[in-house]
Amino acid sequence: MATVVEDVALVQRHGQHVELDAEPTALVWLGTTAGVALGDGSVRWIGDRADATPTLAHKGAILSACRHPDGASMVTGGDDGVVRR
Repeated sequence: MATVVEDVALVQRHGQHVELDAEPTALVWLGTTAGVALGDGSVRWIGDRADATPTLAHKGAILSACRHPDGASMVTGGDDGVVRR
């Protein structure tokens, strides 16, 4: 028998809603913290206690992002032609 779930947004049932000032281009999990790469060239770190303060990484959009092999940082590539860690 199917269970009916309340008509409530998934984020309201299981997470948190964070306002971002730009479109997300990538999301990388580092443990329980999410690094969200944004189209304005910034990265937001979102975790249980994080305030999602933006960190400017590129002059232009972040086009790609991945977890660094150390597992503790993120590598991004931007529209400015720069790769950053």
